[in-house]
Amino acid sequence: MILWHISNEYRDECHCPLCQEAFRNWLRNKYKDIGSLNQAWWTTFWSHTYNSFNQVESPSSIGDHGLHGLNLDWKRFVTDQTIDFMCEEIHSLRDAGATQPVTTNFMNDYKGLNYYNMAKHIDYVSWDSYPAWNKEEEICTAYDTAMQHDLMRSMKQKPFLLMESCPSSPNWQTVSKLKKPGLLQSASLQAIAHGSDSVQYFQIRQSRGGFEKFHGAVIDHYGGSDTRVFNEVTETGASLIELKQVIGSKVDSSAAIIYDMENRWAMEDAKGPRNEGLFYHESVLKSYQTLRKAALNIDIINMEQSLDSYKLVVAPMLYIFRAGIEIKLRTFVENGGILIMTYWSGIVNETDLCYLEGTPHGLLDVLGLRSKEIDGLYEWEENLLIPVTENSLQLNTSYKCKNLCDLIQLDGATPLMNYGKDFYQGTPALTVNQYGKGYAYYICADAEELFYHDFYAKILAKHHIHSILNTIPDGIEVTSRTDDEYEYIFIQNFSYRNIDIVLPKKGDIIYGNKNGNIRQYETIVFRKKLF
Repeated sequence: MILWHISNEYRDECHCPLCQEAFRNWLRNKYKDIGSLNQAWWTTFWSHTYNSFNQVESPSSIGDHGLHGLNLDWKRFVTDQTIDFMCEEIHSLRDAGATQPVTTNFMNDYKGLNYYNMAKHIDYVSWDSYPAWNKEEEICTAYDTAMQHDLMRSMKQKPFLLMESCPSSPNWQTVSKLKKPGLLQSASLQAIAHGSDSVQYFQIRQSRGGFEKFHGAVIDHYGGSDTRVFNEVTETGASLIELKQVIGSKVDSSAAIIYDMENRWAMEDAKGPRNEGLFYHESVLKSYQTLRKAALNIDIINMEQSLDSYKLVVAPMLYIFRAGIEIKLRTFVENGGILIMTYWSGIVNETDLCYLEGTPHGLLDVLGLRSKEIDGLYEWEENLLIPVTENSLQLNTSYKCKNLCDLIQLDGATPLMNYGKDFYQGTPALTVNQYGKGYAYYICADAEELFYHDFYAKILAKHHIHSILNTIPDGIEVTSRTDDEYEYIFIQNFSYRNIDIVLPKKGDIIYGNKNGNIRQYETIVFRKKLF
């Protein structure tokens, strides 16, 4: 016995009388008196004022869900209630004498719980990875999956466990698409590259009945070992044995993206500025994909985590400011960090009350600007970002933008691009401001992917933020792990063609094709000494 797996895929919420009373006690603990709750939730609007905690009901179809502070606190409570239940299960093991570490399995991009908070109460984060491969370019699915791996790893800043993955195809996706030959191994080694110390499967043997009787398994209904899937599982296991020296190594990241679940809850519950979709996840993914294409290791952190170890911090759509994030960002830039912040940031506090006296709250001087208005665009509308002549990043291309356009007033910042259309044509759309030893950039609109590609290329070059490898062909993902002696560079081909890779002169290939040519779904692991 090496590890205890606690429960399985915690999810959902309960509105029974016991949970209602537990919620009221949770609120009493937080606010102390009903007046403080009324102030925090701004209950005077629409005459929602409470006279007692006993009047509070959870937000539901038969309750009140028009108070955003209520909705946000309920989601926080659901996470705390789930943690309490999980800890009871852990305590039962400890009371029986179990001393082994514990884990529980998280799910892909699940919005019902704040996994960062749950991770504090377990020894290892583990998760269930079921990408929908073969739907688009494989590299796009690879980047999306990689972001989830990095999210799980970053919660505890140490190796995680891939708890569930499918040897073949899940039965509950829209289409049960088989993994092509080689993809199982590639997807498994991608998890290792991003910090996993395991590859595990659901399920070992297909059930004869029930909901997942057609879910992929190591052993299918035929029952033999002479199948393609069984052979690929065997080959993947052999690969892991070859790479056992990587176990326990860490991922060193020079860049971080702030992706905060409480921020997501608050932003997606708020009415406006675009109820057809704000695309928070997609906005985060644009920056992530672009920086991954540039071969940077990236941590996916929340607002509570330290920024001290990073050279670059990206803060997309930080609608809610909590955990003193404005102070952390100010200190980060002041000490020489590079901050990339976007539109719709610093708008509300932790109970979803709008900040007064200018936004982004607490960072007006750091960014050198103030947000005045934000324009929500219809689905068919777009604007343009036009480069300012002789801008400091030497951007020289125009780019499309959509969904949201922030109208700002400069107060020290330098414009790099302007809007090209509408009544705000010619006003700033991308800015930079030097603050202390660092620089703060502000992206005013939801720009197309080409903008992010060009923008980040200029940022990395100007501020001397170095990639793992210098030249990365399209379709290749490069990640690295390090121990006290070596850096292990994982190079994976998610394209449909063979590609030659230029490797560092010092070091050796410890896994994969020794001549540096990499075919579809193949992986090369290059090892080099750190010193």
